[in-house]
This record gives sequence, C-alpha cells and structure tokens, in this order.
Amino acid sequence: MTPQRLLPSLLPSGKVKPGRPKGFFRDSRKTDQTAVVLDYARPSKLSIDVAWKSWTRFCEEELPEDEDDKHDPVAEADRVDREVDVPTVRAFLGWLLANGNFRQLDAHIHSHLKEEHELSEISQFRATMNNDDAICTDYYPTERQRLQHALLILLCAGTSARPGTLIEGGGYYDENDALRYGDIKTHVVRNPEDPARKSVVMLITLRLMKGYRNRGAPPTFVFYERPETPSFCVVSHILGLAFDDDAFLSPFITSPEDIWRIDVPSHRQGTPIEWKSSVEGKGASPSMRPNVNRRRDVSHQSRAVYYHEQV
Repeated sequence: MTPQRLLPSLLPSGKVKPGRPKGFFRDSRKTDQTAVVLDYARPSKLSIDVAWKSWTRFCEEELPEDEDDKHDPVAEADRVDREVDVPTVRAFLGWLLANGNFRQLDAHIHSHLKEEHELSEISQFRATMNNDDAICTDYYPTERQRLQHALLILLCAGTSARPGTLIEGGGYYDENDALRYGDIKTHVVRNPEDPARKSVVMLITLRLMKGYRNRGAPPTFVFYERPETPSFCVVSHILGLAFDDDAFLSPFITSPEDIWRIDVPSHRQGTPIEWKSSVEGKGASPSMRPNVNRRRDVSHQSRAVYYHEQV
C-alpha cells in the first residue's frame, strides 16, 4: 500500500509548469549572456576556504626550491588541474595529513572529549560484537539516545538527506536549529484496504536541506506506520520521542493506545494530531537532543544534538 493511496488529499500539491515553445532554448543562447555564479551553502564555503588556505600555505612552504623561487597559488592550481599533476596532488595530501587540522582534532579528543565523556586511554580487549551490544548502556546512557540514533539512520536512509539536515551539523553550530515537531505533520487516517483499521501517517518537511536552508520550497516526505517491522518504522520512533517530551496538544493523548482511539469522521480523509506550541514553533526545542553528560541519564531540554555527538 503506497502513501498516495493512503492519504491522497493530504499530500502537498505541485504546480505543473507550462511547456516551452519550440525553439525557446535555441534562442536563449543569443539573449542570455549572464555569467554563471555558483552559490555554495555556508558549510561548503567554509570547507573551500579551509582547503584554499591549506593549498596557499603548501605553495609557499613546500614548492619553492630556493628563496627566490615563488609559486603563485592560483597559477599553480590551474597548472595542476590542466596537466593532471598527480605527484603534486599526492605531495599536497601528504603534507595536509602531517600539518592539517588532524593535530587539532587529536588535541580536542585528549582534552575536551576525554574530560566530558570520561574516556580512558587504557587499552581494553575488544570482543566480537554480539546481541548484547544492542542493549548495552555503555554505548547509550539512556534509551532516548538509542532511539534518536536509530531514527536518524532511518531518516537519512529514507530521504537521502545529510545528517546536518536533521541535527546540528558543521557550519551551523550554535544556531540550535534542527528537525522540530513543527516540521512533522501527523494524521490518523482510515486504511483503505481495511476500513475497520486506522493508520498513523507523518509528513516530514526537511527545511534545512543544504542549499535551501529555511528558504524556497523544502521537500516533504511521507512515512506511514509499519507494524510488521517496528524496528524500521519512522512513525513509531517519532511517537516515542513525542511521548517522552509530552508534546501532544490534546490532554487525552497520554499513551500509545490513545492514538488509535482517535476518531476519523466519515467525511474526512484523516484527523490531524496537533503538537503543543512550546515544541513546534520557531525557537522551540529540537526533537533530537543530547544528554547533559554521558554518565547522567538526563537529556538536554533545549539544545540540538551536534553531528559529532550522534553520528
């Protein structure tokens, strides 16, 4: 059963663009002389800026054979691209490994992360992975963290979205903007193949897609419950977080059973489930949040989980 058959009137409708007359694109070659300017997203601009600074430093420190030998970074980059100079590229990558941000990363692990997560530098025996690892609290201090991690994987797999679209990724740290309940529209609908049974459907809008962050027309994906495979059911994962956050507007929804008691009138396709204004509006707490501390079973109440904390 496809989502389109389940809730045809709930899906966003798209406008069909009118066709172009014959010869339109041929004539556009003469009228359109606009230069193409690439507009990269902020994380891409930051990565490009870091890579260019590294390349400039490499050209200044490594390429000159004597003090009078100068290598212009722009001209050198054009030459490498034109001549496909593999040895120079290999030399740059080797230099980058030895002098790049990896030293800073190592220092970050042995200082901030070591203290925050109480990491130990004592080597331990690594046993073969088994079923107990799935329920071991050494990896997930709370069940919420386990659920969030599973939900993140399912959403990335089901939408082909980057993790930074769902949680707070690189380039956007400290903005506290991630997937919120306001991005999720939930409906209880009648099952067309079994009218006596009701189903829960969610429409998830990814407004933080790279290149279209909080602007334009973001894509909306439809997920419907999968009772036959609950481990792969996005709907049940989100409902679990919502119950933990007490996110439902209706005071009559206090348990999962209450969801399926919602009535769907005969003249409607479905009945929406509303969220509290405190969890869906701008500035509300994200749906996926980190622990206050790895060794404490307390989730942060307002901060979005960072990419490096969950992935």
